[in-house]
Amino acid sequence: MSHMNGITRKKKYVQIVHRDDEYCKCCGVLPHERELVIHHKDNNNFNNNLDNLVLLCRTCNYNIHPRLSERPVDLRVSENENEIPSEIEVNRTMKPQFMRYVGHILNENTQESEKELVNGGAQHLGISSVTTKRYMDELCSKDGPYNRKTIGRTKVITWKANMDMI
Repeated sequence: MSHMNGITRKKKYVQIVHRDDEYCKCCGVLPHERELVIHHKDNNNFNNNLDNLVLLCRTCNYNIHPRLSERPVDLRVSENENEIPSEIEVNRTMKPQFMRYVGHILNENTQESEKELVNGGAQHLGISSVTTKRYMDELCSKDGPYNRKTIGRTKVITWKANMDMI
């Protein structure tokens, strides 16, 4: 949640519209089609510098920051050895971390092989590559922030148009 009061939020919104026009920077939707919200590019809600802010529709903002990630889940070994974290609990923690991992790599390289992102993400997070492959499939869906394309015989992942600034 942003650390701006309502007056500041309205002023920043107007400044962003003046700078960028009023549309979702991710999917291009207009405000009469979906509500637009202020997105912090660096994911730091205390950094309200204008160059850190863009407009996204709620759907794109949610896809980038699933709200479940704001509910930390303790994945350490519990006192009850039979108690294993559920798949939902693991996903609440790992999916947002994988999204940040992929975003970091693509912000540095603009494109990366899907195999490297899936396997590197699995290694980095200590989870199955089957799980990271499933996360990647979601991220490359129609509503996700990434494109999957084939160059030669290699599948590569890139930001969708207008996503590289998010």
